[in-house]
Amino acid sequence: GQYLTHCGSVCDAGRLEAFLKVIGSEESRIFAEREVKEAAFLKKKRRWDKRDGREAGPTDEELEAIEKEKERKYQDVLQAKGAAGGAGAAGEKDWKGRYYFEKMSMLPVGHEAKHQHLRQSYMEGLAWCLAYYYRGCISWSWFFPYHYGPMISDLVGLDDIFRKMSFEPGEPFLPFEQLMGCLPPGSKDLVPRPYQNLMLSTASPIHDFYPVEFEVDMNGKRNPWEGVNLLPFIDAKRLKAAIAEFCPSRSLTTDEKNRNSFGNVLLYTHDPSNVSDVPSANREIGLKDINMCNSRCAIWKERDRSGVTFKPEVVAGTKIPFPGFPSMNVLPMNGKRLEKVGLNCFGTESKYENTILQLAALPPNLPPITTLAQSLVGKSIFVNWPMMHEGKVVALSNAECEVRAGGDVKTWSQDKAIRWREENDAIIHGYKCGTGVPGSGGVDIGGVTLRFTVVPLQGMKRNPDGSTTKVFGSEEAYVPLQMALFASPAPDPRFEEEGPSTLEKRFPTGKSVVLLGGKYKGCTGIVAGVNTGETETVNVKVTVIPPEPPFGLAIVRSTSEQFMSIMDAAHILHLPVSVLHKVAGSFSCDPNRYDLGLNLKHKGEYCVLGYTRIRFPEGARRADGQAAWAKGDSLRVVGSGAAVEEQSGQKVRHDWEFSAKAVKLLASYRAKFPTLFEGLCKSPSERFYDVSMLFPNNKGEETLKQVKQWVDTCETAKMPRVISTTSALGRDAVVAIERASEVRSAAVKNMDLKTVGIRVPPIALCAEGSTTDQTIRDTVSSAPELGDRIVNLSARGVPFGVRGTVIGVHNTKGCVDVVMDDEFLAGTTLQGNCTNFRGKLCLWDQVVKISAKGDGKVVDSLVAGSGSKETVKKMVEKAKAELAASGGKREVWDDVGVPDKASKRSASNGRSASNGRSASNGKGANAGSKLIHNREAKKPPSATAVGFKGAGRGKVSGLAASGIGGGKKAKAKGKGGARAEVGNASAGLKAMLGVSQVQNAEEPPQQTMADKLKSMLNVGGGSGEGGDDEDVEVEVEVEVE
Repeated sequence: GQYLTHCGSVCDAGRLEAFLKVIGSEESRIFAEREVKEAAFLKKKRRWDKRDGREAGPTDEELEAIEKEKERKYQDVLQAKGAAGGAGAAGEKDWKGRYYFEKMSMLPVGHEAKHQHLRQSYMEGLAWCLAYYYRGCISWSWFFPYHYGPMISDLVGLDDIFRKMSFEPGEPFLPFEQLMGCLPPGSKDLVPRPYQNLMLSTASPIHDFYPVEFEVDMNGKRNPWEGVNLLPFIDAKRLKAAIAEFCPSRSLTTDEKNRNSFGNVLLYTHDPSNVSDVPSANREIGLKDINMCNSRCAIWKERDRSGVTFKPEVVAGTKIPFPGFPSMNVLPMNGKRLEKVGLNCFGTESKYENTILQLAALPPNLPPITTLAQSLVGKSIFVNWPMMHEGKVVALSNAECEVRAGGDVKTWSQDKAIRWREENDAIIHGYKCGTGVPGSGGVDIGGVTLRFTVVPLQGMKRNPDGSTTKVFGSEEAYVPLQMALFASPAPDPRFEEEGPSTLEKRFPTGKSVVLLGGKYKGCTGIVAGVNTGETETVNVKVTVIPPEPPFGLAIVRSTSEQFMSIMDAAHILHLPVSVLHKVAGSFSCDPNRYDLGLNLKHKGEYCVLGYTRIRFPEGARRADGQAAWAKGDSLRVVGSGAAVEEQSGQKVRHDWEFSAKAVKLLASYRAKFPTLFEGLCKSPSERFYDVSMLFPNNKGEETLKQVKQWVDTCETAKMPRVISTTSALGRDAVVAIERASEVRSAAVKNMDLKTVGIRVPPIALCAEGSTTDQTIRDTVSSAPELGDRIVNLSARGVPFGVRGTVIGVHNTKGCVDVVMDDEFLAGTTLQGNCTNFRGKLCLWDQVVKISAKGDGKVVDSLVAGSGSKETVKKMVEKAKAELAASGGKREVWDDVGVPDKASKRSASNGRSASNGRSASNGKGANAGSKLIHNREAKKPPSATAVGFKGAGRGKVSGLAASGIGGGKKAKAKGKGGARAEVGNASAGLKAMLGVSQVQNAEEPPQQTMADKLKSMLNVGGGSGEGGDDEDVEVEVEVEVE
């Protein structure tokens, strides 16, 4: 029962040796299995290399000849030394002897001292590493002087090895010396120029330390980074001597000298009394100064660590288990086994054996289901092992019936009984093999005879009186009896209901608040006091920001794409629907198994934003997450109804839809390679194609490579594929929203904002810190839309009360992607979708929507029509008319969507086909930014590569940029018309955002739509609402929507 190690030391060398002996006994078997697996892998790799057009590796016959030659050399050397012919049994390979000979040129005889030194060094390395993590570095000069370790079975006589073990403390390298000891020549720019010469110059005394070419021994591994780099070992004495001679301190700049010195350890301590600012550690990467940093800093002098070690002990007062984090043993397990079940907890099935736990069987002779239902329906149980989440029981069921509240018994029909058993099979499979999400799979629960129907706890709701109550969902989950607990094994105080609290406690004087309703909705304020009595109100000093124009919704509307059904797209393209499915999706062609599909629809559920989407039939359980907004369920557990349907194979039919941009891309593909499409139309039902089927000519393989290159460089090749339940804006729309919010923020800052005093009902306020990740608000009636304006309430890392715009909606998760108006330290790029330090993934309950109900009508008046919508309509009508005229038989191919010379010229110069300025001109959303952001990926030189920031995309919709349906009209305008259009658009946007315009004295003022919006919303007037400059106290009734 004793541990092998404790506090950084080996407890008993003899016990360690016995442990290693057991492992070493498996060496021959492991080497033999590795040889078989490596041969199989090399065979597959040859097929892959042939498929990808690379030179294939050696054949099986060549590998066998190489192996025979290695064995012959080994036996010849053994015979020359007069040694026996190997340590293996008769007919077996001498794995150990071959390992030492081929890796380290060592033989079983004549190298006894070297063998002993190898074992001594290896055990010293184990002791050094163990001590490093418990006591720190015990020797700065020690290193392992071999590229390979000994065989485990040779680690014997450990008592003697540990007695001889000793370490010299030594001294650490200076920073530049350390870098010279580990950097390759390709990283020379990380050290000063004198040091670089030591790496690169052939006259350098240590030039041999930095070979440009060296061998990498894969040593049974498959990935390059797993191989053994056979580099020369660094001689510390030679390294220091060369640096002293050729890199004296006087050759370094002051900054370089500071870099090459040992610094101090700084200790930061929280100190509320300190309100000073801490300067940025590195402004070049975007780190801001920390204002009013409540901390103090001191130099920490490291203590003498001799005899001091880390002790692996639980700190006194530690709660076990930690609230909300129970252990796996909360359910009784009676065994475990290794089994290859295809475990899937990350979206892909495992190819290897998995550890499967066996759940203990249920006790026999359970009470009748009606008896159990009387005591359990309406009560809470804990499900979702092993993290055990609370759920409320709404029904119990078995193979015969279901019992709900009030003793309502529903006897199953024959079909319902079959369905009940099928659901159980799916549940059992999900617990054992996983459901594609972390935490699922790995437990065999046995059969299901009785199961609960539960609704999972979604979070906590704060009531008007300050109390909190639990909120359960409405989407039911099926949980087997044996997977439920009737009490929490690790009670979580975050999910415990609280009683009412006083108004003073909830809204203390000086507390920051956000108004949730009324004409000041979204404005921030400071609590000035409370009024108790028959009607409770809170006195708030509000900084009044004028009502916002719906610029987010307007940008979304102007850049949104309209879609058509796959049937209409097939009519337009003159293609069978089955062929369109293949080309828009994925299909392969031999040789080389090239994927020639555009992957606009991927794996049945992934789309390309702006090109494809999925439409579900009305009334079906939708995969786009109606539950997250309409029902309020954003948390699901193992056994949730929709998940069970998916696992049991009962999926909802859905239809694919295509935008005009997608049709144009497909048309361009067909125009470029018509022979390919002719071959597909002749054999539309094939799963795999040979080059002779698609390119029946002498240059088939050459054409196949050209097609593959075109597919890999088309405009959508590098675009991300997003799951169909997510809706998001394209990069051009996000850039426009970022710029618009910056303009709006600048306009508001220049306004003379008023501060007014008002009395507000508590229900219309959200105090800073009053909501958490577990808080649920009444937002189910107001689903998010792309372009919605929001104010942050409790999103982690986002300043309270800041505003932003929704650019992505994750329907099934209850989350939104938001671009904030201002930068903040915890901000991200949202995986490259926005400017750094601006983006945040937020729960919808963490923000409040401030877009007004009438914003849609305002947007309709601003965006009179959708060019994309009209284009799609015309394309579909034209296709249907041609189909009717031809009697349903279409053989003629037209040039719908095929780029003309003008559009090709537009693409070749890297500019959008629209007259708007591309973001690539350097005047993007970063203009005026206070932070210096990391550079984003640049557009490749290929003119066809689009989708990168500023590459072939202007500030108009992708459809307008593509030229479909609007090309002739754009040409008719000419250059002057284009400039006028851009000017009008710019003026309209500025007016919408409240930016004053300079009126030409010679031109009479005109009442434009932007002027009407400006007047209606009182934007740009500079005063906002509120009356006098002095604070006034006004009694206001605030409506909460």
